[in-house]
Amino acid sequence: MMQNITIQDVKEVIRNGKVIRSYPEDPKGESKLMLGTIEGRAIHVVCAQHQQTVHVITAYLPNTDIWEEDFETKKHQP
Repeated sequence: MMQNITIQDVKEVIRNGKVIRSYPEDPKGESKLMLGTIEGRAIHVVCAQHQQTVHVITAYLPNTDIWEEDFETKKHQP
């Protein structure tokens, strides 16, 4: 599914977004889930920093079936 997230959107989330989860035990190195809002759209970016390089793992529009309205809190799954 195409979500129309631009490179500029991803950069903006990394620069100005909020870290909502940290994954220190990630086997490829510590990664973070970040939340940003661009033009009224919530965007999640999972990234990891290694020295002076930021590795983007994924970027997506969070789904309200999985996330609460704040897009920071995951809904409890049965």
